[in-house]
Amino acid sequence: MKMPPVPVLVVAMIGTALFGSVTSAVAQPKSPPVVQSVLPAANLGLSKGDSRILTLQGSNFIYVSSVEMVLEGAPTGIKAAPALPSRLPPGIKASLTWNRTPTSLGVLIEAPFAAPDGVYLLRLWAGGEAFDVSREILRVNVAWAKAQIQDCQPRKGPVGSVAQLKGKYFGDPAQPDKTKFLIPVVQANGLRGNGPMEKLSMSATEATVRIPDGAVYGILDAETPAGFSWRTPAIYYDPLYVRSLPPNLFKPEGTLGILHFYESQFIFADGQQNSVFLPSSAMRGMGFPDVYPFTFPAYEKTVNLVVGSVKYRIRLNGANRRSRTESLASTALGMAVDGTTLKIDIRFESDGIEFCGEYETQDILSKKITWHRFLDVNIDNLSMTAVLTPYFFTAQDLRLQSVNVTSSFVPGFVILDQTISVDNTPIKDYIKGEVEASLKNYLLSDAFRLSFLSVLNNMVQTLYAGSPRLNFIETSRADDGGMKLTGSTRPVR
Repeated sequence: MKMPPVPVLVVAMIGTALFGSVTSAVAQPKSPPVVQSVLPAANLGLSKGDSRILTLQGSNFIYVSSVEMVLEGAPTGIKAAPALPSRLPPGIKASLTWNRTPTSLGVLIEAPFAAPDGVYLLRLWAGGEAFDVSREILRVNVAWAKAQIQDCQPRKGPVGSVAQLKGKYFGDPAQPDKTKFLIPVVQANGLRGNGPMEKLSMSATEATVRIPDGAVYGILDAETPAGFSWRTPAIYYDPLYVRSLPPNLFKPEGTLGILHFYESQFIFADGQQNSVFLPSSAMRGMGFPDVYPFTFPAYEKTVNLVVGSVKYRIRLNGANRRSRTESLASTALGMAVDGTTLKIDIRFESDGIEFCGEYETQDILSKKITWHRFLDVNIDNLSMTAVLTPYFFTAQDLRLQSVNVTSSFVPGFVILDQTISVDNTPIKDYIKGEVEASLKNYLLSDAFRLSFLSVLNNMVQTLYAGSPRLNFIETSRADDGGMKLTGSTRPVR
């Protein structure tokens, strides 16, 4: 009898003594495992990126060593040593949980984003043998889930700004190109459609995006291989178009310094339609009238005297508006942007007496009325400030919401005739009220308002050139003290 070589025999004896035969290295089930039902359901849908715990109910689970999910159509009934890796295509992962009894078995299944779409079946391994569970008992359909945008912070912001999206099923961070986040935009042809937002970062549940130019108010959307997102809840975003008017807009160095507003002049003089605002030549070239005349009315009051009742009046001293000694003319005039308003500052000074006081007498026989001068009123350091508040319906429709005028001056009174005395207060109030009313009436007149708004409208439309049509513009103070214009495509304020 031929004996095997001693080394081979020794190795075989040692291996048998330590491990037994190769087939006895894995515990053999006395009876194969049987799956009778699966909780929560026999037919499950599993979204990529999700996981699920299943509970198998049946018998003979004590010998189950591992589990795996197999894409339907893969080979079945494979016998292999447990130590050998599976040669099946990569798919969803399956592992045993702590829940194990002879009649109950817990299984955790996980669907990575890279798992192929399709129906997966369960395979149990026991004693080196594979036992496939019938698709009627369990089948798991793996697919991309429709994204759900559940929140956006902030809900409005300037185009070019960043927004944070939160939700579910945003897709695979390792494959960001398969996910698009969309916002309504106005396209080059003027039609409205959805356009992509730049993705700055993304996970399965959160994304950071940038709002693109051309974006308009509407519902945010996401597109993945599953299609467009569920729009419940509907998350609206309000893209804002922010521009600004600088404080020096109307000054010589500003964009609209071409108006030369500072070269205009206010002149107060006595007589009907004898006070005027004279626009600069540049303003006249833009459609302003050559001259805006108005009347500065006289102030009249009846006074009871011992000898009878007389009337006195306060009026502008001179009627020649071209004479510095007979008129009250502006020496400085400027306009600037001041936050949410436009501010006009005017300074006056003259070389003579600005106002005079007179009282009347009447001849008994002829009934002729004669006015006698009894008072000179000198107005020093007269300054006026007008605050215009614009109201923007759209970039094409700008109106003046209000005009407020204030003035200050130092009055001086010289009584020429001691037969009559007056209270200084009503005279000062009259002068203050009338100079303020004159400026306000001019700024609200069609002669100024329509021409001025036309120029300002052109400026605003230039700022918003290329933007979608805005339904309204709101104003606030800019950091530099100018006017911050925030346009919105929302249908209502």
